[in-house]
Parts: sequence; C-alpha cells; structure tokens
Amino acid sequence: MRKNKSKSQLNRSGWLISLVLVVVILVGAGIWLGFQIELTSSDESMQGAVKPSPTSTIEESVKQKLAETADGRLKLYAEEGSDSNGGNSFVFIEGENGKIQTFDWKLNGEANHVNASMHLSDLNQDDVDELVVIRKNLNSSGSTGQEELHVINTKDLTEYKLPSAAEYMKQNIKSQITPLDGYVWIKLTVNEQLYEKIMDAKLMANWGQNVAANDSVTYTVQAQPDRTYVTAEVMVGAGEKQIKLGTVEANYGLSAQGVVLQAIHFNVEPEVEGEIPLHAIQAGGDYVSLRDWDNEKDIAELLGKPIGETHEQLGPDAGTFNGMHVKTLTYDGLELTLYSPKGDRYYVVNMRVTNDRYATSLGIRVGDVAERVEEVYPYVEIALDGRTPPRNFTYAVGEGDYITLFIDLKDGIVNELYFEYLID
Repeated sequence: MRKNKSKSQLNRSGWLISLVLVVVILVGAGIWLGFQIELTSSDESMQGAVKPSPTSTIEESVKQKLAETADGRLKLYAEEGSDSNGGNSFVFIEGENGKIQTFDWKLNGEANHVNASMHLSDLNQDDVDELVVIRKNLNSSGSTGQEELHVINTKDLTEYKLPSAAEYMKQNIKSQITPLDGYVWIKLTVNEQLYEKIMDAKLMANWGQNVAANDSVTYTVQAQPDRTYVTAEVMVGAGEKQIKLGTVEANYGLSAQGVVLQAIHFNVEPEVEGEIPLHAIQAGGDYVSLRDWDNEKDIAELLGKPIGETHEQLGPDAGTFNGMHVKTLTYDGLELTLYSPKGDRYYVVNMRVTNDRYATSLGIRVGDVAERVEEVYPYVEIALDGRTPPRNFTYAVGEGDYITLFIDLKDGIVNELYFEYLID
C-alpha cells in the first residue's frame, strides 16, 4: 500500500510542474504579444505626429546655411524642396539657446540663388539688439533682384511687421513739375525741405507730373553710429531716359507700436546732365554759379580779366570766419565775392549784376519788366523787406534758407540782380 501511494504522489507532482510550465509559457507569450501590440500602436500614432527638427541635426534636414551673425549667435537656413515646385519656401533661424523658429519667407528658386545677410542692430537704443535679415533673390546669371528686410526679436525669434518703405517715401516726398519755354522746373520737397532743379526740356519728351522714389530699394545696417536704414533713388521722367535727382533715405526705429520709419533725408545730386543752374549767370556759353570753386570752373576764361581785384584775410572781429580769405573780382556791371578757408582755392558766395551785360541762367536781365520775371520764374516770391509791388520791391528766388537770387525792381523794371549764399 505504501508503494502505490508514493507512486500516486509522484504522478501528481509531475502534473503540477507541467501545469506551471504551461502557465509560464502562456504568460510570457502574452507579455511578448502585448509588447508587440503596444509598439505597433506607438509607431502608428507617431506617423501622424509632427516631429520637431532636433537642433543637433538641423543641418542634415536643410539644403544650405544662408547666413549667420558676425558673432555666430544666430544662423539662417533654408529647407530643401519645401514647396510644390521643389524650391525653397521655408527658412529656419537657430538661436544661441538651440531654439529654432520657422518663417514662411518665399524663396524663388534654389538656396544658392539667394543672397542673405544677418546683422545685429539696436533699433530703439535700449541696449538690446534686434536681428536684421536682408535677403534678395539672384537670377540664373547671378544678378540681384529686389531686396527684402526682416526684423526679428532676438529674445523669442518672433518677427516684427514692417511698414512699407515705398509708401512712407510716397507720403513724405512732394513734387511738382512745370514745363516752361525750353526748360522744365522741378520742385521737390522732402520733409518740408525744398529742392529745385531746372532741366533742359529737350532731354525728354514726357516728363510726367511727379518725381518718384524708385521701387527698388536698398537696405543698410550701419555699425557706428548704430542704425538701420533704407535708400531709394529719386527719379524724374520715364523709361531709359529717366534722370536721377538724388537719393532719399529713411531710418528704421522700434517703438511700442512696432517697427517704424522715421527721419527721411535727401542727398541731392550736385550736378545732373542737362541741368541749368538756378542761381547762376550766363557766361561764355556756360554758367558761373554760387558755390562754384575757381579750381573747378575757370572763371577767368568765362568772364575775362577783371578790371579790379582785391584780397583780404578776415581777423578776430569776423567771429567764426576769423582767418577766412576773401577775394573780390570786379567787371563792368558785375561784382563777384569769393571765400577760401585756406587761401588756396576760392568758391563764389555773392554775385551782383548792375547792367544788362549779364543775364541770369534763365535769361532775366537788368531792364526787364516785372511781368517777364514772373513768366520766367513762376515760383518767385516777394522778398520780405517791407516793400511791395507795383513800384519798388524785390523778388526772391530761393533754395532753402541759404541760397537766394534777389531781383530788385524800381518802377516795375529790373534794377539789379543779387545772388547770395549764406554760409552757416
């Protein structure tokens, strides 16, 4: 009996061991199957997610680094084939803390056809630099297209909205073009400062009615003094026969309202082809003008030998003009006064005409009547010397506050012409 009982116990033990092994196998299989199901589900869910580009691999996911700041803190990249045509539609800026910001700046063509630069500029003088990005597309021949400006907050890499430079210039540049007999009078007012040009009418058949700033602008970031500004050429006329009158520029600033444009300045072209100088006299087929230098304009050849000439060096009584050299040239009916800082070369500051031998650049002479003056100089004003028409008074043709032609009349007839350049 004891022998049979022991055999039965062994059979039961074997059965239990087998059962445990089966359970272990089934549990293991379940765990493995569950892990596979979870892994598969995780992969499927990740396929629909937008994965941010890791900072360490950004250069692998873009076609080209376009630019970086001089100190290397900020870098600009373009994404390869990010638009439907395979061009570069998106760009990235990587900050010094590894932050990456994407911008939807349209880049027509490939990244190597984009010229870009990055600058740090303190637009509001708060000792915190803004990031200024200047970029322009290049065509297949390598020539540049129109420039674009972007201003970025360096703290969070957000972009500021910019005012239109073209619209700002349009609002702050006023002009008037008046065709006259053989010439065209151009009046240009920039920030209430008046500029005038007299041009030969034969240069162009169609002058138009206004002066315009060119749509193709140039952006510049200057280090010392720190400023960011936009420039545009100011043109008159149309097509290939356009004439450049000067260059206008406006500074960018930063206020509570965002980026703003301010302080337009105009750099007038000192001499334009076909220009007739406004404050000048006719001389030998040419002109002698206020501010002409005698080493650049041969006054002796144009006017001949003077009948009188004096030289003087001013002393302490002249104040800020102490040490200035003064020369006076006298002709029949004409007297010129010239100044020189060092006595080596002189420029014209005054001209006085007292007879009809010398005419203004537009043809007015001593002896002409008042009506003739008004025809030739349509923008002439009455000088504020207390005298008024119609008998004895003076017309004034000015350029700002420093250059003026005074046309003095007696009994309605031109009695004297006086050209004056006031040195500030």
